[in-house]
Amino acid sequence: MGDSYRECRGCCISLALIPLACLVVMVGVLLYLRSNAPDPPVTDEFRASQVEAEAFQNAVDTAGEIGIDPPRRYELEFNEREFSSWLTLESNEFAEDSDSSFPFSNIQVGLRDDQMTFYAEMDRYGLDLPIEVVVEPQTRRSSDTNSGEERQVLEFDIEEVHISGLSVPKAILNIVTDQVNDGLLEAFNDLGEYDVDEIYVGRNPDEDAADDDRYIFRMTGNIYASSVDSLDAGLDETLDR
Repeated sequence: MGDSYRECRGCCISLALIPLACLVVMVGVLLYLRSNAPDPPVTDEFRASQVEAEAFQNAVDTAGEIGIDPPRRYELEFNEREFSSWLTLESNEFAEDSDSSFPFSNIQVGLRDDQMTFYAEMDRYGLDLPIEVVVEPQTRRSSDTNSGEERQVLEFDIEEVHISGLSVPKAILNIVTDQVNDGLLEAFNDLGEYDVDEIYVGRNPDEDAADDDRYIFRMTGNIYASSVDSLDAGLDETLDR
């Protein structure tokens, strides 16, 4: 009976240790994820600002200013804090309008070395998982839907995606590329119909620039129709049908 008791006791202790072992593994995984998590690209203390979000929108509106006969030259420029604030407030507004919860916080966009680094913290199951998406703005040739002329248009190539420091496989990147492109291009819709001559992402070449303007996105090109003109043309085409 003593041997049976010892065997049963040993079995019970083993069963009791299994959840503890799982807990140790989970704690180890969490510590690893946190120690390898990417840093926010702008600053740890960043908070979205309505003023900075409006500065981004004003930059787009001014570049695509209506009342000037196209085609004409444009220059669009904004900094990290302006785009980060705009993206944060727009995302929160979209979530409120759609009556859905927005699982991301601390949204930031870094503008360094020809790349845009999108950062956010996803709150799921009591965990804050930092997500980092590295995007490279590029241009490609595309035929205009109205004139048929070929123009250089803006697109975004996803270079890397990290979740708490772990790389996401390339196959998954290919799946989300179209969605990310559509989402980012929404920010530039108010330019209207435009092409791109040059894109610059990185340190501001102006040595006298303020600290907030230290890193910028700058894009130049031609506008062929303002956003209002494009909307009117689409409405007229619909009515003609």
